[in-house]
Amino acid sequence: MSKSLKNLHKDPSFITRVLMALDVGDITAKEAAMKMQCSLATVYNRLRTFASSGKVQFKHGNTGHSPVNKMPAEDLARLKSLLATKYADFNPQQAVGYLKQDEGISVSREKVRRLMHEINPPEKKGKNPHERLHKPRRRRARFGELIQLDGSPHNWLMLPGPDPYTFCLTIFIDDATSRITAAQFSATESSETYLALLELHVRKYGIPQAFYSDRHSIFLPPNSPSKHMSAKQEVAATQYQRVCAALGIECIYAYSPAAKGRVERAFRTLQGRWPQELKLKGAKSIEDANKLLPDLVKAFNEEFSIRPYEEGDAHVPFTDDNENLHRLCAHWSQRKLSSRMTCQYKDQLLQVTGMAETWALKHAEVSIVEYPNGKLEMIWRDPRDRKLKLLSFQLSHRQQTEPVEKYVTAKEVDNEWKERMKKAERSRRSMWLTKRELQAEQALRRREEEVRSKESLVQADLDSKEKSEAK
Repeated sequence: MSKSLKNLHKDPSFITRVLMALDVGDITAKEAAMKMQCSLATVYNRLRTFASSGKVQFKHGNTGHSPVNKMPAEDLARLKSLLATKYADFNPQQAVGYLKQDEGISVSREKVRRLMHEINPPEKKGKNPHERLHKPRRRRARFGELIQLDGSPHNWLMLPGPDPYTFCLTIFIDDATSRITAAQFSATESSETYLALLELHVRKYGIPQAFYSDRHSIFLPPNSPSKHMSAKQEVAATQYQRVCAALGIECIYAYSPAAKGRVERAFRTLQGRWPQELKLKGAKSIEDANKLLPDLVKAFNEEFSIRPYEEGDAHVPFTDDNENLHRLCAHWSQRKLSSRMTCQYKDQLLQVTGMAETWALKHAEVSIVEYPNGKLEMIWRDPRDRKLKLLSFQLSHRQQTEPVEKYVTAKEVDNEWKERMKKAERSRRSMWLTKRELQAEQALRRREEEVRSKESLVQADLDSKEKSEAK
């Protein structure tokens, strides 16, 4: 096929004849599309333009014109500068919100994503062939039926360095609504943090039906066979179990992170957002991060929380005194009083005072309550009416051993001893080097003798071959 016939569908005169034939009905639109090698929509568009202007138009009408929504060059340069510096660590959706809120720039998420990829091209990541897919579990129907809790150590302040200081974010998240109900930054994941958040949750919302956690020793003693038990069946072996049993909260323990995927996915979202926001707002310590935490939680709940399947609240209102709740969520330790009504707690001696009926307290079981601020209380259950009673006591530190000071020699004696040790070390090292040199010379001599013997054998073989050939 010649070049002219090959590009015939691009010839304006040919297209004009095809359109005229289509206009009078000599050919169909499908035949015209085959001749012009284009779609039916293009055929009708060309026919409409040809009927109105009498000309064949190959280009779109907006060709060469700037879009009406094109961003000015100055604004685009400012946007790129912000995305490359101030919002470099943000994800596109997060950056869109801050650009509109703080910078007054309204831009789409897709445009921000394309500009971020243009500034910092992402690395291509393949799928993990060993990644397992888990079937999603249906959410609970009402708010408060199930609260998932977990902690996440992470570089939340985006501190520089190969081993930056990290601390832990602990959150309570509702399974039905994905709403964070309590959160706190702390140095490590600890029982005290969970009890403080439990107290905060109960005061704000009431008592939930169940808690869902992993099998950390904070929640479940090691080698415990229980998967999930009711509060009445469970033996309160940890501080967490003790509080849940007292409040009637069911404890459910997961065997894998995927089982409590609600809180795991929340942490994945928070790790991509909160470090950048904390850095932008100038947080430098745990205290600064905890001050900003209520606003961060509020923004997260407004954006990501959903409506539950059923209206209503599954929490049971907490009607007791807040002081009793604070006491319940403190650290409790069991002790047994002596015949003198004393017991030891850490390095302190507690002496019960102000009791007229001392016979009732001899060898009695008591609970020592320690609050986060260091305050101590002693609680005893009276066997006559089975009620808990607060005991008064005196606190004294146990007698410690007499401190032993380190003996320090005189400076002259110390220097003389150091010189003798250095001299002995130099002598020992010199002898060792001399011995190594002798061993090396002997090994080299043996090696040379072996080489000479092998050379003599080879020469003897050559001489015998030459004699045989000569004969």
